[in-house]
Amino acid sequence: MRRLAVLLAILIAACAGPTEPTHTATGMWKGAVGPHALTLSLTMHPNRSVSGVGVDTTAGSVTQFPVRGTVSGSTVVLLFTPESVDSGFSGRFTDAGRIEGSLEFPGYSTTVALHRQ
Repeated sequence: MRRLAVLLAILIAACAGPTEPTHTATGMWKGAVGPHALTLSLTMHPNRSVSGVGVDTTAGSVTQFPVRGTVSGSTVVLLFTPESVDSGFSGRFTDAGRIEGSLEFPGYSTTVALHRQ
């Protein structure tokens, strides 16, 4: 829960003093976390906020969840709730087609790369 609070603080700070995004988050993004395939369909709005839908796919299930967040400069912060658990992603554009960062679930943290499709 502490990590989620930190992500929310980053999100609020990014909204309070935004800089021009280096790239748009709009589009379809894919990444893998262990046996989970993540697909995010995102829309970046003129105020730099992000909204969209995510899909978590494993061999036995498919879970859809809402995504919200913000982009400031090259930083991307996303919050979502797959499987009824608050989660967050904080990363940076490495170029227009890749975002690298960390994915935080309660009690679990890992790095992930999201690739534009």
